Amino acid sequence: YGDHRDLHLSLRRQRQMCIRDSGRAWLVKSPSNVCRLGYILMTVPSSRIVALVRDGRDVMLSLLERYPAADPAGDLCLGRWVHDNTALLLYERDPRLLIERYEDLFEGAPRYPSIRRILGHYGVASENVADLMARPASEAHSYTTSAKASAAHSALRAEQLSKPLRTAAPRWPANMSRALKRTFKRDTAAVKLLLRFGYANDSNW
Repeated sequence: YGDHRDLHLSLRRQRQMCIRDSGRAWLVKSPSNVCRLGYILMTVPSSRIVALVRDGRDVMLSLLERYPAADPAGDLCLGRWVHDNTALLLYERDPRLLIERYEDLFEGAPRYPSIRRILGHYGVASENVADLMARPASEAHSYTTSAKASAAHSALRAEQLSKPLRTAAPRWPANMSRALKRTFKRDTAAVKLLLRFGYANDSNW
């Protein structure tokens, strides 16, 4: 997950850019920074962090599409979901951290309460949430394709960015094989996280 020195240099560069451009705030988006939360909170005490969690079964399928040759239980797939969310929960009581479920982002239209909580956490006005959600995703997000990602995964990301922000229906009920379900259920930490985030009541799925 990289070196804290690399993160320190990145934070310093972005802060300098913000000052140079007379901006009031700067934003860092990097999922791997979940493993550096303690360092970020210590180095930038005024930080406000939003962490999105997603159903681990769908994450497992998505990462397997991205890395077709990977071990489903390994560090690039299920192991990554377990590791990252375990690291995240170490700081769940810190008021500077807000944890939201990806699946809840698009619920409750047109008010979108989850989006409003996120904007409120950042101190941003939320009167025009419906307009924001109607814009193409490319206006709010850019995507750099990993060299390890499959062509199909890269094409899917490009297609998603051309459309307005919207939720993706759970795929695991139809697409998760029995073998992958067994792999997931053998990982006791993964099962506990699934229950912790409210994605399941038990292992009978």
